[in-house]
Amino acid sequence: MYLTQVSNFLYCLPTPVCWGYYNGGMDMNQTKLKQIFLSLCASIVLGTSLSAIPVFCCQKVDTAKSEIFFTISEFPHPYFPLTPRGLPDTFNILVDGQRIAPLFQKKYIVKLEDGRSQEAIDMLVSYERVKSMTAKVNRTTCYFKDVFGNETLRDVFDIPDVVTRYERLKREKYPEQNANVWLLLDRSTEGDDNAEHFYRFLRTQHSRDVTPYFTINKMGGDGKDNSYWNKLSKEGFQLLALKQEIKQDQKPALVADDCRAILDKASKIISSQSAEALKIRYGPDFLRFKHFIFLQHGVIKDDMSEWINGKEMDLFVTTTFTEFNSIVGKGTPYKTLPAHGKMLGLPRHDTLLHRYLNPGCSDNQRYAKDFARRVGEFSKKNKGKKLPEKAILIMPTWRKHVKDVTDGIKNADQMFKTFQGTNYFEKWNGFLTDKSLTALAQKYSYRIIFFPHSLMRKFLSKWTLPGIEKVTCFNRSIQDVFLESAVMITDYSSTAFEMALLRRPVIYYQFDNVTTQGAHTYQSGYFDYLRDGFGPVVGTRDKLFQALETLLQNECQPEQKYLECMQQTFVFRDEGNCERVYRAIRELDVPRAPWDFDREVLSDYAQAAEREGDREFAQKCQEKLTR
Repeated sequence: MYLTQVSNFLYCLPTPVCWGYYNGGMDMNQTKLKQIFLSLCASIVLGTSLSAIPVFCCQKVDTAKSEIFFTISEFPHPYFPLTPRGLPDTFNILVDGQRIAPLFQKKYIVKLEDGRSQEAIDMLVSYERVKSMTAKVNRTTCYFKDVFGNETLRDVFDIPDVVTRYERLKREKYPEQNANVWLLLDRSTEGDDNAEHFYRFLRTQHSRDVTPYFTINKMGGDGKDNSYWNKLSKEGFQLLALKQEIKQDQKPALVADDCRAILDKASKIISSQSAEALKIRYGPDFLRFKHFIFLQHGVIKDDMSEWINGKEMDLFVTTTFTEFNSIVGKGTPYKTLPAHGKMLGLPRHDTLLHRYLNPGCSDNQRYAKDFARRVGEFSKKNKGKKLPEKAILIMPTWRKHVKDVTDGIKNADQMFKTFQGTNYFEKWNGFLTDKSLTALAQKYSYRIIFFPHSLMRKFLSKWTLPGIEKVTCFNRSIQDVFLESAVMITDYSSTAFEMALLRRPVIYYQFDNVTTQGAHTYQSGYFDYLRDGFGPVVGTRDKLFQALETLLQNECQPEQKYLECMQQTFVFRDEGNCERVYRAIRELDVPRAPWDFDREVLSDYAQAAEREGDREFAQKCQEKLTR
């Protein structure tokens, strides 16, 4: 009790007292107590007022742009029982004695392991031809921690020393790193996502400028050969096996050691997923000397900040205005700076749109042959019946609670039995096996395609769905499926944006719209299905059938209000996403343009300088804003 009271008292004292208390810790001897007493006297004389210490932790050094990326947080002292008071909006940053404003800055909330929340700030600062950096808040000194994990906090950041050590470590760790060697990856056992489509673009459009590699597991999760590896290998991809899963009697083109060798050479890691698989294999800091480009798995419409904020990204690709503003905008839960988040468009949308607008393209010729083959197989199986060209696509997303209750069950029959006991199965199975669905499809000459989420795929072999094509990415290209489908039925899947790109309607079957909070790894975001969706939202099976028949009667033409929403959603519909992404990646290696800074941040620092009476610095900021 006594120690807690002392802690509460010291927490309310100015910064030097807290710093002395930190140095003393729990084993405060007379020397430490003297330090605290002297700190208390100094704080009274200096008049400092903050109770916690802002610490600038250097996360990355960009020598090409002469920039340092800091994360700022209040000092996390283990003996302070009270919540930190929060970080200021601006700092007095001096570089070689001259006051500067950061290029970019953003405040956000960090959730700690003990359930508490704490403010943090990401900041990008230019350091060209300078020696040292200091920072203060209300005359209270801030402290720095360098990029090398050095736990010693200093009140002066020695820029030449940090940059020199950074460059030396980079040469030691990656002596053969090449700016033109790029490593791309989607999921570990499959592709057909943004990285795969961007790889094809690089190979055809920039083969002289870039040497791309694509990494994927050679073996599938079932221990058998990965069919997707074989498919990409036949197409001529330069493949890397991420894991050592090669049989003894086979001679692979590249094995795990080669993957590490290429990873050491690569300067860019480009992925539609996070880099967790690589970090687990090669260490948590392997991206510190490389650029990580997050292509995304799809358009983000929900709040995924808790997942994304734990990843460091040098380029974060976004697609729509609302998505971009929800991630990069000030006051959003995401930490992403405008320097890192760019509105460029998804690479896979180029392929989909090209095939949609150009029916005679080579990809569609291949697709036509494949479709003809399937028509023939269907006709033989069904006594001469032809396969309708139009399809109803049913594509639900997953549920965290379903995954939780089935994970760990090794017996496939028991796993599926547990799955059958969930509300998720009851609702979707009830719709898929309802005779009204097949009757509607036959009446209007439509096929029915069921494409489950990858996490639900393990149940597909035992899920009996008569009259319905069960499809996965291993037996069909998802792009083919979108092109065949005239209407989509989903619950919350972001693949609805693919249908919107093609100007095709969506029906949202949300039977659990009240309980979906916490059912995924994200929370509801800016996207309102009633306001922003690409079709009607229904909660019952009867209303779902009504909405579906209305669309089938009108040859699946979207209503005007939904068509306008589709048209307003996409900034780019020009097959230029891959080229924009390529240029943005190239810009990571060149100095920043003079006008590339956050004007709102500079304005905030100008106003702070005016309040503090520093009119000279305020004037410099205003001059830069008016250029």
